Amino acid sequence: MPKTKYFKFRVNEKERSLLKENAKRNHVSASEWIRLRCVYAKDESLPVIDTSPLKDLVFELNKAGVNLNQYMKFVNTYKAVGYQMQDGQNVLEENQKAFRRVLEALEILNHRALQHKVFLWESQKESEEDTGEA
Repeated sequence: MPKTKYFKFRVNEKERSLLKENAKRNHVSASEWIRLRCVYAKDESLPVIDTSPLKDLVFELNKAGVNLNQYMKFVNTYKAVGYQMQDGQNVLEENQKAFRRVLEALEILNHRALQHKVFLWESQKESEEDTGEA
């Protein structure tokens, strides 16, 4: 059957290189490789984990750290009366521990995803052009 329809999608440079490498390794063009993998593959499932919520969590932790630093600067600048420096230090240390735990969890998630060939994906809103629909 002749191919008369055109499908367009965007990839970054790394993804483009991977597509070309996979196609070359299988002795087909990149278009043919994509078609074989996406249209004719028997296993239609794709193991994916959406990491967007984790990115939001890291942002919130970072924001909390920035707020704490601003508070500490205020206290030190204006020599707040009745303020216990150790209290602020304890809060800062707890925030740092939480941030480290999140980073460690992300590293473990990434390692296990690679080990089990699961794709980590940060979902983004697609435009009509990205999906090939108009």
